[in-house]
Amino acid sequence: ALNLQRWQRRMDGLIAMGLKVGKNVVIESTVYLDQSSPFLIEIGDNCALAHGVRVLAHDATPFRFLGGYTRLGKVHIKENCFIAENVIILP
Repeated sequence: ALNLQRWQRRMDGLIAMGLKVGKNVVIESTVYLDQSSPFLIEIGDNCALAHGVRVLAHDATPFRFLGGYTRLGKVHIKENCFIAENVIILP
């Protein structure tokens, strides 16, 4: 029960920061949603994100370490999607 409460607080915080989550969405507790830019992420109705999925709204390319930049972009997971275990989603 404690882990569920922690997960719910984390999700509530991301939603307060702009994460959009549709109806009937299942997100496993081990899913990582970009905490620096949750306002760029939208998950449609009837979706499921399996164990270990990572959804990032940035592309931290090697250029960052060579004086470049990190690109930000929107991630929109459309309705009725199943995202399988350990998938990484980038903009």
